Amino acid sequence: MTPTFFRPQRLIPTALLALAALGTPASWALGSYDGIYQSSLESNNYLAVHQSGNTLIVASFNTIGPVGAVQSTAAGMYTPARQDIWDLYQGTLSGSLGSLSGQLLYGACQANVSANFDSTGVQLTLNSLSSTSSGQTQGISCGLLPARTATNVRFTKIY
Repeated sequence: MTPTFFRPQRLIPTALLALAALGTPASWALGSYDGIYQSSLESNNYLAVHQSGNTLIVASFNTIGPVGAVQSTAAGMYTPARQDIWDLYQGTLSGSLGSLSGQLLYGACQANVSANFDSTGVQLTLNSLSSTSSGQTQGISCGLLPARTATNVRFTKIY
């Protein structure tokens, strides 16, 4: 005798019930600040924000022009027309205020950033920037960057 669960007439309603319990795709989002944000200063600079409770993961994506470095791949040598850069930050969220840390410039610098979320986006403020051991070995002075770059950047939520 076939168990009741495996009978086709019982399997379909059971599967539909399981899908309904999962909810709609909109309900799968973990946090109210999840989304894609675009920089007000550079149209090619984005953030992907993921929130789970009071934990934040933020990936920063930026494209820069040609750097002249020849890349070696299994397909051959080439000089890229652009360079895509990803930086990853993690931290905590309390209400609408986030505290993030992560590395940038290919791991040469350690950054501590404040994030202030509102209904249309997020304001990021660079609190500190220091050289990692890798940055020190390469002679990178990360502490000089805040004087040469924007330390307060607005990102608008676009998705």
